[in-house]
Amino acid sequence: MAPKNQISIRLDEVHLDIIDSLQPFYGNSRPEVIRNLVIRWIEQNIASANLEKLREIGAIKK
Repeated sequence: MAPKNQISIRLDEVHLDIIDSLQPFYGNSRPEVIRNLVIRWIEQNIASANLEKLREIGAIKK
């Protein structure tokens, strides 16, 4: 089992090839590329629209 702040995922070879092709633009290793893509997706699709609301309810620091 992965530690509390880590997850384990499985990807098809085609997806791993895409991730590998994104190095070094999004990171220097597969885990770093995946982490950066997830963070970027969250920022673009979730956090940007709700950032002020999250601050209002105290879910994130100002």
